[in-house]
Amino acid sequence: RAMRKLNHQYHAREEEKAFRVAKTIVAPSKGLSRELIDTYPFCKDKITIISNPVDIQYYKKPENYKRLEEREKYNLHSDEVIIAFAALGDFARKGLPELMHGLKEIGEHEANFKILVIGGKEREIDTYKELSREMNIENKILFVGFQKDIRPYLWLSDLFALPSTYEIFSLVCVQAAAAGLPLLSTKLHGVEEYLMDGKNGWLVKRDATAIGLVLKAIGKGDYNLIEMGNHAIDSVTKYNHQSFRKKW
Repeated sequence: RAMRKLNHQYHAREEEKAFRVAKTIVAPSKGLSRELIDTYPFCKDKITIISNPVDIQYYKKPENYKRLEEREKYNLHSDEVIIAFAALGDFARKGLPELMHGLKEIGEHEANFKILVIGGKEREIDTYKELSREMNIENKILFVGFQKDIRPYLWLSDLFALPSTYEIFSLVCVQAAAAGLPLLSTKLHGVEEYLMDGKNGWLVKRDATAIGLVLKAIGKGDYNLIEMGNHAIDSVTKYNHQSFRKKW
């Protein structure tokens, strides 16, 4: 612990030196740019924002994709609203507990929702399986573990949720939007630049009640998820590789 503290102090000092020497600093989001300027005001005129690229066409759902057949593989029904959540790990920081509690809040008489959790290591998955049993929602959450290709899981879902504490630039949100999913997200760096509340997703507080209210509205049919998904695709086309190369 002492060595980590010393290591952090050393790199904090060296970071400032590096930023002072640099002629140009590239940040992937406006949010990170604000943080850098707040910490190092002398950076203001050095920063260029170039967002990370995503192969938009790669994540687009194929026209011949057989959604119902894919759902049947995981015992997911056609009338269920599937909420995709994806993270390599650190589910607590990414907001899975809040999402689970938000689902719990909508009650038994609302639409049939399920959370599809993509990613995570075995021990962490086991922890959240136990939590789902304690919350009595074990039949409303499906863990598929780490996947090299997350596209099929996005394509069989209805929306994507990431009520995370902090992101520099969430690639998975852009990937999900490119796959045609409206986003349920906190006000994250990068996401705030294209998520329009009520049009291509929902900006929510990192709070189970706020998430539950959105899910209730979806369950009542207040939103057209397919139409919102199409808006989501349109809103992230600017993150394609061609635009990235041109900016560089």
